[in-house]
Amino acid sequence: MRIVMVTDDVVIDRRILQEAESLIDLGHEVILIASGQGGQPEFEWIGRVKVERIWRHVLSPMPNSLLTKMLIGMRKFLVRMSRNIARAILFVISCIGRVLSKLFLSARGVAWKLVRKNFLLPFERIIVDHVRWYNPDVIHVHDLPCLKVAVCASRRFHKPLIYDAHELYPEINTLSRMQKRTLSHMEKRLVRHCDQIITVNPFIAEEMAQRYNIAEPLVVYNAINRPEGFDPTVAPNLFRESMSIPAGDAILLYQGWMSQTRGLQDLVKAMSLVGDGIRLILMGYGEARAELEEIVRRRRLGGKVHFKEAVDQSELLYWTASADAGIIPYQPIDLNNYYSSPNKLFEFIQAGLPMIVNDLPFLRKVVAGEGFGIVVKLQSPDQYARAIGEMFDVSQGGPERFRPRLLERAGEYDWAKEEKKILAIYGQIGSK
Repeated sequence: MRIVMVTDDVVIDRRILQEAESLIDLGHEVILIASGQGGQPEFEWIGRVKVERIWRHVLSPMPNSLLTKMLIGMRKFLVRMSRNIARAILFVISCIGRVLSKLFLSARGVAWKLVRKNFLLPFERIIVDHVRWYNPDVIHVHDLPCLKVAVCASRRFHKPLIYDAHELYPEINTLSRMQKRTLSHMEKRLVRHCDQIITVNPFIAEEMAQRYNIAEPLVVYNAINRPEGFDPTVAPNLFRESMSIPAGDAILLYQGWMSQTRGLQDLVKAMSLVGDGIRLILMGYGEARAELEEIVRRRRLGGKVHFKEAVDQSELLYWTASADAGIIPYQPIDLNNYYSSPNKLFEFIQAGLPMIVNDLPFLRKVVAGEGFGIVVKLQSPDQYARAIGEMFDVSQGGPERFRPRLLERAGEYDWAKEEKKILAIYGQIGSK
């Protein structure tokens, strides 16, 4: 079976590659169409997954020739004209809307929805063309930004469509109110054209079912397998060796994207309130790193807070297991974050790493429900400091008191279990 996956990702999410590799193991061919940016190759292999990247500003992948340049120029002119016509239509409808404002609360918003509903952008047309070229047996789209183009390709070429919703996308806090409303209406309309819907945890599945009046999507966790030969009972000690951290000091680890909205500022500030002998390591990258480094400098925390660049996925669990405890301080800044199920949760579980997590529904369900660590509200430096003190309290057994339960239950949260759900879906599609 040939499967074309479509994603808006530039840095490909681990979940996508794991699903693709699992399908390849079963003998399927997987081609991933992804977004591209400067410096990336148009075609590459990530593991055994063939990846083709499409740049949003590229109008045609045709070879460089005089005829091609003429065609590209003509196409650019037509696209520009179509945009101007669309803008003119929007302007006229918007003017009418002001006159009829008592009847239409936002005619301009309605016009925008209509345009987004009925028109594909140039790069979206290219994706449809490439899907047709690959002639897949199944189209598998990851997340809402590419759902419209995937539905278009599915209906045009009569191919089954799987929608893999990694997020409660219309609730992301960086979107405007109009964008949230538009995306929610768009998702509600498009999910009805999907043959199967998948998401990452039961809370998002329930929310989507109620919001769109559909059957609950299948839940497939963002789980991970341990590397071959990895032993979670043996700490690799990579942080202490590479950063000259004394053996007697405890290590608290945050790993992943350093976002300005994940509560990391208060986490770093809390280290001023934590006793000596506890080190915080922030491993990864992100837009908040410079701000966090400035907090460390200003508060003179250089001996207690350390930064580590992101490591390759194949090495990640060895570094994770080198810490004594992990922390997931995600903040409930929107419904998507409130219901989040971060990759690092499953990485901590497979590394056998006890954890401190903010009191969010899915984190509470797993961490408190399984006895993997401490669940508390993390909204101020004082709360962080108390939670860190509780985790490393020797009189209560320290982080080691949670480790037996992690080792016992890790098999319930690995990819070997979750991939069976993906393979079952494709088995059902293949039997039709």
